[in-house]
Amino acid sequence: MKKYGREYATQVIRNSRALGEALDDRGVPVRCREYGYTASHQILLDVDRLKDSAQLPDKLKQANVIVDRGIRLGSSEMTRRGMREKHMNEIADIIARVMHGQEPPRMAKKRAIALARKFNRVRYA
Repeated sequence: MKKYGREYATQVIRNSRALGEALDDRGVPVRCREYGYTASHQILLDVDRLKDSAQLPDKLKQANVIVDRGIRLGSSEMTRRGMREKHMNEIADIIARVMHGQEPPRMAKKRAIALARKFNRVRYA
């Protein structure tokens, strides 16, 4: 952390903000838009505005996207694997298509796995 901590933390926040914006652009309700979506490694979806929010974590899990029941998304692991802001668009697309029922989770899972395979080297270590 002494060597890479500041650079890593900065990129984590950049990725979180980029993911929040990309989701928002795709009609996924994200909290704290007025504050730049986040100042940390997480973004929080506005579950009050989501239909079927109780089933959403399971649908996303089937698509290989892990979230908690409050539907928080973190960017730490994506960043450690080398993803940058531009890659958050593809992640947001996978999430949004599942949420909006435009793509079955099993198909989205293939896209998520293909994206993850491109980033198989740990960075900031």
